[in-house]
Amino acid sequence: MLNCCEELYYANFYASLLLEAVATALLVFIGGGTFIRVDIPLLNNGKNDHVVETAAVFGLTLAGLLYCLRNVSGAYVNPAVTCAAILTRKTSILRGFFYVIFQCGGGILGALMLRELIPHSIEKDLSNTILSDGITLGKGIALEAIFTFTYSWIYFSSKSSNVFKGFGGPLAVGFFYGASHIVIMQYTGCSLNPARSFGPAILTNKLDHHWVYWAGPVLSACLAGLMNDIVFKSAKLVEYPRLRSCSLIICKPSREEAMLVEYSRHHNFDPSTTNSEYCA
Repeated sequence: MLNCCEELYYANFYASLLLEAVATALLVFIGGGTFIRVDIPLLNNGKNDHVVETAAVFGLTLAGLLYCLRNVSGAYVNPAVTCAAILTRKTSILRGFFYVIFQCGGGILGALMLRELIPHSIEKDLSNTILSDGITLGKGIALEAIFTFTYSWIYFSSKSSNVFKGFGGPLAVGFFYGASHIVIMQYTGCSLNPARSFGPAILTNKLDHHWVYWAGPVLSACLAGLMNDIVFKSAKLVEYPRLRSCSLIICKPSREEAMLVEYSRHHNFDPSTTNSEYCA
C-alpha cells in the first residue's frame, strides 16, 4: 500500500473519488425513483405496494455498480463499509476519508436529480428513509445494524475469497441488499448506507433521526470487517486429500489419486508410498 500522501500523485485516486460519487448518485436516483412509488405504512394506512419491485431495482443497481467499480476504486459505494475498510486497513485513511465525503456528495447529487427529474418526488421526501410508526430509535438502530452487519459480512467475505473479481461477489451483495428491502423497508426505509439517506435528508431538511442511519450501519459494518479479519481470515483452511468416492459396486479413485497414478507412469515414482486413504 502506498504511503498516505503518495496517493495524491496518482490519477487512480481522483478517478476513484469521482466514480464513488457517481455510483452513489446513481444508486440514490435509480433506486429512489422506484422507492417514491411505494406507499409505505407511514403514508398509506398499512398498504405496501411495489416493495418487491423496489427491492429488485435497488439490489440489481447496486450489483451492477459494484461490478463496474471493483477494479478501480474497490467498489465501496457506502460510507459504513468504507469506515470498516479504514479500520481493517483495507484502504488508507486519506483515501477512505475522501471516499466518505464524495459518497455523501453523490447522495446529495442523486437526491437533487430526483427532485428535478422525477415528478411528485418531493411529496415522498425524495425517497428519504424514515422510521415508521411503532419503530423506536432503539429498534431502528437495531434493524439497520443487523442488516448492515450481514451486508458487510457478505461484502468482505466475497472480497477475501476473490469472488469479488467476477460477478459473483457483487451479485451476492446486491441480492442481499434487495432482500433487505423486502424485510425492513416498511419499518426503517432500509438504508444500510448512510450516503443513501444523507442526500434526501439534506434536501428535505429532515434530519431529526438521521443519526440512526449512521450509528447503526457504521458500527455494525466495522464489527463485520473486524470479524472477517480476526475470526475467518485467521482460520487457515488445511487441505486434506479427498477420500475415494464409494459406490455400491466399487470404490472409485479420487481425482487426486488418478493424477498421482498418471504422474507415476511418466516418472519413477511409487504412489503406494503416499498416505492414501481408502474406503472401509
